[in-house]
Amino acid sequence: MIAGQSNISRLANTPAKAITPFFAYAAISFAIACLMLIFSAEALLRHYLNPEIIAITHVLTLGWVTMIIFGAVNQLLPVLIESGIYSIKLIFITFAFSSVAIPMLVYSFYNFNMGNLAMFSALLLLTSIFIFLVNIALSIYRSKTENIHAIFVFTSAIWLLVTGVTGFLQVYNFSEVLLSNNSFYYLPFHAFSGICGWFLLLVIGIGSRLIPMFLISKYSNHKLLWTIFILINSGMVIFVFFFLKSFKTFWYFLPLSLVFIAVIMFGYFCLQSFKQRIRKVVEPQLKISLISVASIAIPVILISCLIAITNNLHFELKLISLYGFIVFFVCLSLLILGMTFKTLPFIIWNKEYGKLAGKFQTPTPKEIYSNNIFNVMIVIYCFAIFAFTTGLIFSIIEIIQIAASLMFISSVLYNFNVFKLIFHKAKIS
Repeated sequence: MIAGQSNISRLANTPAKAITPFFAYAAISFAIACLMLIFSAEALLRHYLNPEIIAITHVLTLGWVTMIIFGAVNQLLPVLIESGIYSIKLIFITFAFSSVAIPMLVYSFYNFNMGNLAMFSALLLLTSIFIFLVNIALSIYRSKTENIHAIFVFTSAIWLLVTGVTGFLQVYNFSEVLLSNNSFYYLPFHAFSGICGWFLLLVIGIGSRLIPMFLISKYSNHKLLWTIFILINSGMVIFVFFFLKSFKTFWYFLPLSLVFIAVIMFGYFCLQSFKQRIRKVVEPQLKISLISVASIAIPVILISCLIAITNNLHFELKLISLYGFIVFFVCLSLLILGMTFKTLPFIIWNKEYGKLAGKFQTPTPKEIYSNNIFNVMIVIYCFAIFAFTTGLIFSIIEIIQIAASLMFISSVLYNFNVFKLIFHKAKIS
């Protein structure tokens, strides 16, 4: 009845009650971020270092993307390492700490008050990241499995910790002099380690396992994946070295080139997986995810243009705004919108029907949420992406507000389906 039953059974290794809070929290955060965009359209056309944009960015990076990744990793790691998560309790602790820390940190950013609340929330968030990393490390160590996908995930978690430590120091540096420069000076380092080290490595590590699995593809190329892994991490290390040694801007083309080559290679990996698939009909959820993967090259190109351009502040600010928008609302959000409904339904199906399959007639995973609402959500969201990009390029606030409103509608539809899944109860006949 369901393809890949052995993989599904492994997904059930982590209890649904430990995973669904992350999906619920992320879904609500996505809606909040889109709502904030509606009322902050004018701020998007100003310098990106303003409280509203910093707050929205952290709702997206922490509340939306990172929280759903926390849930997805704890859900999917058993598939990658063929063994269970080390500690379910640590998953709950990670959620508890991060779910409390994120709104406090966002509130502090929005009011630009880096006092005790900001410092406490930064420390609490850093603690949750450390607990997440420890749980991942112990899970992989206990499995005794050599696995390139798991190594991608573990390394991305290390870069997340680096990003978290940097952010923690930046927050504390407003009150106590901990760094040799002001906190904003370290923003490129903080952003690059988070986007390339945490998000990109994680997306490739999990995507290179899930995409062939969902396509039922015969393609496999661990040598290529190792090359991608080395290129990205080499680019990251070189970037860190250049940044700490204050190299001239031109030199940053080297680490960016390595990352760009890695992205192209991953695109090739996905293309070969697609060509050698057994399942000829590709579901919309997976199509959306593949489109998001293809878009990863765009931010790298935009950053390269940013490095090449000098003495044009207006154009630089516009490129930075486009870069941030494409990273979070195209590359990452599209991927999440697609993959949520390729993974969460299996979790809920296993919880409600895993022990009933074969004994009673049960629905398939894709029948326990509304596919029609999913399709409407994606259509509206794609229109919103086009409108938002147009508004940013031509600096038209009204178009940005309309686009943000469309995104909010999409987020509400996403929330409807996510909570429909989370609250689903077994129905048998």
